[in-house]
Amino acid sequence: MLGAYGVLRTRGPLCGDAVAKKLVNGKGIWELIGNEGNLKGRLLFYFDETNPGLIVFVLGFMKTGGKKDYRRFIETAQSRRQLIEREDRISNVIATFDTTTRH
Repeated sequence: MLGAYGVLRTRGPLCGDAVAKKLVNGKGIWELIGNEGNLKGRLLFYFDETNPGLIVFVLGFMKTGGKKDYRRFIETAQSRRQLIEREDRISNVIATFDTTTRH
């Protein structure tokens, strides 16, 4: 997952579908793909429209099968995005060397 994140940070939306893809009907929600053996980790995120280069992660989960659960995950990610953008709730704060990011 860290390797995929590194590619995402470097290339942004141009990173390719093997690393991250924009979800159909996700309304701007993307999926970061991490595979290690049989484990299929996923992180749902969006690119902040007001702060170029900011990636906001809103949900993480392990893919266990088909696409039937994705609708629920996408709805949760969209709901969290709305909360963050309205600043109704800040769940995490991540500080890096060059910025402090509210999530």
